[in-house]
Amino acid sequence: MVKAIHAWKPISKRPMGRPKIRWEDDVKKDIQRLKVPHWKLLTRIEEEGRKWLGRSKLCTKSCRAVLRRRRRRRRRRRRRRRRRRKRRRRRRRRRKRRRRRRKLRRRRRRRIRRRSRRRTRRRRRRRRRRRRRRRRRRRRRRRRRRRRSRLFYYCIVLFV
Repeated sequence: MVKAIHAWKPISKRPMGRPKIRWEDDVKKDIQRLKVPHWKLLTRIEEEGRKWLGRSKLCTKSCRAVLRRRRRRRRRRRRRRRRRRKRRRRRRRRRKRRRRRRKLRRRRRRRIRRRSRRRTRRRRRRRRRRRRRRRRRRRRRRRRRRRRSRLFYYCIVLFV
């Protein structure tokens, strides 16, 4: 396999209508043929990457440690994200609850106001009715008095 890679010409002809084959693409294909796991990570870590390409045991151990660190970091990030999401959800729930409570309070206040308005209206109506009744009674009394006084006057006139 290694011999085939070394013997193979990196810059080859490209098919018609396709872009030119770059040196980087050839290197990537070589790495794929070697079946190197996490080659991008290894290229970032130069020393470990060189050792890995040399197939040394030290490199695999150090790379494993690096990979573990990466996994841990990812887990931490995931946990943080989950926590943030949970916090956001809690905040949203709290906001919703607050809004609901406010709405309920407003509704209650409105009801109370309506009731009080109704009460005041009823009271006003009752007062008006009472006033009207009183006026009617007064008028009736006056009329009766007038009638009585007339009658009395007529009686006096007749008898005298």
